[in-house]
Amino acid sequence: MNNPFTDSFFEQSGDGVLFTELGGVLRKSLDFVLDNQLLRRDLWISFVSMFRLGLDSDNNGWRGEYFGKMARGACYVYKLTRDRRLYDVLKDAMEDILSAQREDGTISSYRAGEDFRGWDLWARKYVLLAMYYFMEICEDAALRERLLSSAVRQLRAIIRHIGPEEEGKIPVTKASSHWRGLNSSSILEPVMLYYGLTRDETILDFARYIVDNG
Repeated sequence: MNNPFTDSFFEQSGDGVLFTELGGVLRKSLDFVLDNQLLRRDLWISFVSMFRLGLDSDNNGWRGEYFGKMARGACYVYKLTRDRRLYDVLKDAMEDILSAQREDGTISSYRAGEDFRGWDLWARKYVLLAMYYFMEICEDAALRERLLSSAVRQLRAIIRHIGPEEEGKIPVTKASSHWRGLNSSSILEPVMLYYGLTRDETILDFARYIVDNG
């Protein structure tokens, strides 16, 4: 069996190691993922529709995770391939998800008034991660700023509702009936990533709150 990891397989650049020549099973696998998932605009549109329609309210679902999970993976693939088709699809997907914001900045796959239960915060986590990882590859400074602004507004909307019960808020461990709230508490990951970008003490305080309730 030929080893695909030859010297010509990689190219060094300022951004690290890039795929320049792929063959065999690696090429076939990448093409399969691109053609059947990452480059399919209909999938991205369907994923964003979850946030416009709030369909996860119907059964405490987690379909809201799909957008962020695929976007994060797509950003990783773009870092390796620099495939312009993929970048364009991702950019359009980010514009689409931004258009799904509510007036207060919330992006949720649960309908307003039926949120902060089930897998709501879990899915919101993946939206925040999608935006973060796309900002790492985004070539449009204005779009980066809009994504960052959206992410901060999303976090502030969450912080207004999630917190100590004595403050009239929903404890993070009670924002889901699953896994003792571990799925909701996992939003700690993007909370800390965005604190790193903003140095917003309100965001850091929220991270401390999540940890203290762990």
